[in-house]
Amino acid sequence: METDPDKAQSLRTRGDIYRILNKCEDAIKDLNKSLEIEPNNVYALRVRGSVYTKLKNFDDAFKDLNKALELDPVNSYALGVRAEVYTKLRKFDDALNDSNKALEIDPDNSYVLGVRGEIYLKLKNYDKALEDLNKSLKFDPDNSYVLSVRGEVYLKLDNYDEAFKNLDKALEIDQNNSYALGVRGEVYYMIENYDEVFKNFNKALEIDPENSYVLEIRGDIFRMWGKYDESLKDFSTILERDPKNTYALAIRGRVYGILDKYKDALNDLDNLLDLDPDNTWALTTRGDVYRRQWKYNDALIDLDKSLKLDPSNSFAWRIRGMTYYSLNKHINAIMDLDKSLKLENDYEFKLKMLRIYHQIGLHL
Repeated sequence: METDPDKAQSLRTRGDIYRILNKCEDAIKDLNKSLEIEPNNVYALRVRGSVYTKLKNFDDAFKDLNKALELDPVNSYALGVRAEVYTKLRKFDDALNDSNKALEIDPDNSYVLGVRGEIYLKLKNYDKALEDLNKSLKFDPDNSYVLSVRGEVYLKLDNYDEAFKNLDKALEIDQNNSYALGVRGEVYYMIENYDEVFKNFNKALEIDPENSYVLEIRGDIFRMWGKYDESLKDFSTILERDPKNTYALAIRGRVYGILDKYKDALNDLDNLLDLDPDNTWALTTRGDVYRRQWKYNDALIDLDKSLKLDPSNSFAWRIRGMTYYSLNKHINAIMDLDKSLKLENDYEFKLKMLRIYHQIGLHL
């Protein structure tokens, strides 16, 4: 085995440059050689962990980052990358814990501020997300990815002008930023410019055919449009690569339920609830599948749990109301359906559901 520290340093430096240039395979080759010479080099381990994260090889990323942090527990960059991995896996508590530690060590780390801003976005804490993302962009104003995340925050806040400003700038800096294209496609969806929606989505998927974010949004749009075969195709593509993707399991399970493919629906929803027992969407959707199978007691168990976890879930109130209706418990049904309508924000949907309830003899 070689023991030349100068060669190890040259290899890891070149490996890091390859990482920055998104030449991941070349980066891995150099970093592997560097770590053969110096197996405990924290810099090489954290950089290789970052490359594995880009490649979505999260198991190897964790191995490298955990080892780096055993050797150097206060390495803010390694903590930040591990927080990013946890975010990709939707383990937001762990992600927030690592990013908080990293920023206690290095409060002005623009990379970790961007990571924590994305975590807050996922947790729907948009004010804190903007606080971190704004600070990150003060230090690194041309970071295409952080601009994209901030664009998504503005999308969630229904501030479409600011969303477009951030996403357009992100794409001026990096025209191959598939995430920015996906978010911009979603903004176009919100303003009902459907030609631009699919123009952006299709370009994003040309660049990155495995872009889960774009596939998730497009698959859900297909679901809402009633294009169930196209929706199933997108979510199946995600799950072939990532069988534990909870969002894909949730929506595909819902689509299978709508299509009366109850066995497939329950398979997805059971798998999801094994991963996340308190997932209210999955509990409600499985309750709806049980209702459609006339398994009303099983339906009520899931729906009661869902509403205990989230009393503002209008979908769960609606399905439980319909379950009570099927059990001829009309007073309970009316109470739940009335609650559902009060929580529902979509006025047109409210009118549609009221007409349906009147047709079946329930007058709310």
